[in-house]
Amino acid sequence: MLITVEADLFLSPATVLVNPVNTAGVMGSGVSAEFRRFFPGVFEDYRALCDAGKLTVGRVWLARGGNKRILHMPIKAHWRSAAKREDIEAVVQLIASRWAQWGIGSLALPQFDEDGLGWEDSIRPLLESALGPLPIPVYLHTYDRKADPSRSLRQLDTLLNQPTERIDTARFWRDLARAVRKVDGTYTDWGGQPFAVELEASPRRRRLTITQDGRPPVVLTDSPLNDLFTTLQLAGLLMAWQFPAGLEPLAVYLIPILAGLGYVRPVKTLVTGEGGLLNALLFVPPPAGAAPRRLTLSPSEGA
Repeated sequence: MLITVEADLFLSPATVLVNPVNTAGVMGSGVSAEFRRFFPGVFEDYRALCDAGKLTVGRVWLARGGNKRILHMPIKAHWRSAAKREDIEAVVQLIASRWAQWGIGSLALPQFDEDGLGWEDSIRPLLESALGPLPIPVYLHTYDRKADPSRSLRQLDTLLNQPTERIDTARFWRDLARAVRKVDGTYTDWGGQPFAVELEASPRRRRLTITQDGRPPVVLTDSPLNDLFTTLQLAGLLMAWQFPAGLEPLAVYLIPILAGLGYVRPVKTLVTGEGGLLNALLFVPPPAGAAPRRLTLSPSEGA
């Protein structure tokens, strides 16, 4: 299944991140420069392979980088040259034929284009044709990192390279109670209509009550909400139609509520062949408390 996600590639729930590269050993700009920054050891190995002539257009190299596996996808020989459609198609077809052999359970690619090969008219249709039929989640991440003032390279580096924490149900309810109190229980649904939330999180009873003018109150106990959060944490990305226990009709409320948690983000998604944009939740696991490593940043990259 091919899913377009309006979110940073480095927040992807996929276990394997694709890095479109050249075979000259250079990761000087764009998303490849960030792969180099977050995974310096992987970059050094990649450059050594290029210097030895062992990484060529049409082949790939799969490596371990922090909490992810990195799939270098050579699409051109030199960083100054333009990629050819047939070269991109050949390497994408290789991935489509070998994903099971390589043990890939989920895959994420960044939006990219080349001189004469636009994303929407050339590259995206090629990816949809080759990777869309695969029985694993394949995420296409469309995201303008320069337009996001809240983006933090240090936070991303911690997420990618440090141990992360699993959230148990007790913490989930504590954090949810804090999030509801922070906004005084006042939210807005997808249609811009306000609704209110009351939450009980005592040792004896946990429940969430949603009220909105003109509609009967909705009361949710801990069981369905625990199931929802557990499913989200395991999947990493959850669209409204994937909500468990009959909660899909309540996604209009639950997505704004859960988005108040520090480790959950609302995102827009598009499933190829399924119509327009869909609302979804993205789980971003928090760090387990390890101290972040030092990052080398230019003055403009310290956000």
